[in-house]
Amino acid sequence: MAERVKFDIYCRKSGQLINLYRINRTPSGLYLNETRNPMRATMKEVGEVKRGESGFTYHEEGNSWFKQRGDRRSMKRRETPLSDFVGARTIATAVHVVAEAGKIQALEASVKLRADDVVIDRPGPFGVEIILSDRALALDRDPKRPNSVLHTFDQVFPAILIEEFDAIEESGGVPIPTGRFPRTEPLVLGENLFFDHHGRI
Repeated sequence: MAERVKFDIYCRKSGQLINLYRINRTPSGLYLNETRNPMRATMKEVGEVKRGESGFTYHEEGNSWFKQRGDRRSMKRRETPLSDFVGARTIATAVHVVAEAGKIQALEASVKLRADDVVIDRPGPFGVEIILSDRALALDRDPKRPNSVLHTFDQVFPAILIEEFDAIEESGGVPIPTGRFPRTEPLVLGENLFFDHHGRI
């Protein structure tokens, strides 16, 4: 079994590729970065100091870090070590509404896609769910997730599953769907859950 896999998730829009996520599994852990920030161009125009990306880090020994715009203090958790991972767990869900790519996005012809990169090509709003699993899975059909497509990366452990699907618009907008595999273990503040925490846990 491979120790590493690295891939990006893109959205194709008007001949351009919009980078949504970068996922990197290495011997030291799993690193997920949300690379799309719709406000980045506006922040640059008004002179706001550039900050890091938001994302999620799951270290091999089990320590997890959630970062908001580069700040890793927002939330930390103690998890099962990746080598001992059992079952399936949703680590991210999101809905993306991309009307136009915008001038700051790369033309598709200029992007060097890797063999493992995922390109989502959907005309309307779409959802993405990122799952860790101890094996490859076949997901149950969900009427709230029409035209679902599953991308499986089981050359590493735990396997990384990416589900993409059409998002259903409602009167109040496009709701973010509940994850298929929510956490079942309890979180206890100060034991395995920490907020605004400095240093190691």
